[in-house]
Amino acid sequence: MESIQEGAGVLAYCRNILFAVLLIVGLVTPGMPDPARAMGARAPAITAGFSALTVLDEARGQSYSAALWYPSHRAENEVNDADWVIHCARNGKIADGVFPLIIVSHNSAGSRHSLHDLAALLAHKGCIVLCISHTGDNYREADLAFSPALLPARVDQLKRMLDLFLAMPEWREHVDLSRIAFVGIGTGASTVLALSGTPLNAAGYEAYCALNPGDDIYCSQWVRSRMRGLEAAL
Repeated sequence: MESIQEGAGVLAYCRNILFAVLLIVGLVTPGMPDPARAMGARAPAITAGFSALTVLDEARGQSYSAALWYPSHRAENEVNDADWVIHCARNGKIADGVFPLIIVSHNSAGSRHSLHDLAALLAHKGCIVLCISHTGDNYREADLAFSPALLPARVDQLKRMLDLFLAMPEWREHVDLSRIAFVGIGTGASTVLALSGTPLNAAGYEAYCALNPGDDIYCSQWVRSRMRGLEAAL
């Protein structure tokens, strides 16, 4: 919860997390059993498929990095990817059917793997999960971090990633277009709130830092200096 004051405040953060939990529960709640299962047939085990994506946005001359998780039947193994060790069925074939799509926005200084455990869990529950690495605000680059341009840029990246992903026929045919959700944590929570049109403010930031002195990176002088501009923009 340490980064929530980057735009929304503790109450807005809690509301967003509660909304995300309820939304995920609604997305993955199973329906009526299929006929084969009702007759006692054993369904193949669902594993967490994983593919690393680099999506080219030709119209803008940009590319986006993302981790794609999905239901599969291939056996899982430990995989090294971009300095992370994850447990997944790398490049396993996606299971038959259509599934809810959840797009995940990470916290500042995070990456497409920041919430890999949650993504794998949701894949096991029958969801396609697209975890984007936000350009300009990730663990390798921080040009946009806590700047006035941060949230508009992040929101735009989520929109473009969704459009580009749904333009891929091999994945689109497996997406339930009536069940698409955005979920975020930290700055990602503020991003999702901004995407939804929720008015944001940084009113609780100073109070948060008063309770979390200098050892909190989000209350460092560098972040504080940039937060002034972000607060004015909000």
